[in-house]
Amino acid sequence: CRAALGGSLESFVLYASNPTFGSMINAKKWTKAKVGPIIAGTNTRGDMQTVIVDLKPASGRDRRFLWTMQQERRPPRQGCWLVHECIYVENAYSLTL
Repeated sequence: CRAALGGSLESFVLYASNPTFGSMINAKKWTKAKVGPIIAGTNTRGDMQTVIVDLKPASGRDRRFLWTMQQERRPPRQGCWLVHECIYVENAYSLTL
């Protein structure tokens, strides 16, 4: 998300203004369903980790998201975990084909 959108919160909010990601805004509840292992970084990227989050939106049906986090290697955010991608799990299967 950060690389594609220029890294600003404002860019992300504009990008996320759709029915799927919009369901996260004012959600009734969210829970971490599963946290994956930390995948060691390489010469070109930092450590990565996936987190599955179940979401109960303010309206509509429950949703599940797969968040991939990546640890930043360079200053000024060195050591911080940033969102690499967030996928609605119902759509994730088609991306593996």
